[in-house]
Amino acid sequence: DSKLRDYENIPFLQKNKDGKLIPQTIEEYFEREVKPHLPEAWIDKSKTKVGYEINFTKYFYEFKLLA
Repeated sequence: DSKLRDYENIPFLQKNKDGKLIPQTIEEYFEREVKPHLPEAWIDKSKTKVGYEINFTKYFYEFKLLA
């Protein structure tokens, strides 16, 4: 049922207990964050998309003080 569909932006890297960034899979995220709250939930692999969001402003913006 398409009315039940939801989506998430999942960070590729996650901090572990030591504070180091480690990669995570969608399945790991789903099992850890979704399944405990919604045991009937599933991932429809035919509807999933993998993409990347890069915040260019964060990395390339140079603040210039207005005079």
